[in-house]
Amino acid sequence: MSNELETKYTREYCCPKCGLIFFSETTTCNNTTCPECGNYKRDMGVVAVDSLSYAYSYDGIVQDLKEHGKKIHYAKKHPMYKGEVDK
Repeated sequence: MSNELETKYTREYCCPKCGLIFFSETTTCNNTTCPECGNYKRDMGVVAVDSLSYAYSYDGIVQDLKEHGKKIHYAKKHPMYKGEVDK
């Protein structure tokens, strides 16, 4: 499939590596990269927040982040951002 023909849309993601929740434009190819830490699908990948995989993995993501001194936080452009300090 040609990149010119792929439909682009915006989706909400969570990065399990740094905890950032952000919106990103994507395609069905989904080459989304975390804007904070650069995590990419070949590393830990990012998880679409509106997916069942996120629902099932949320507790594990939170626990893993906690073990590494990190937590879920929102990007500055996210509507849930409340002045958190971006890492």
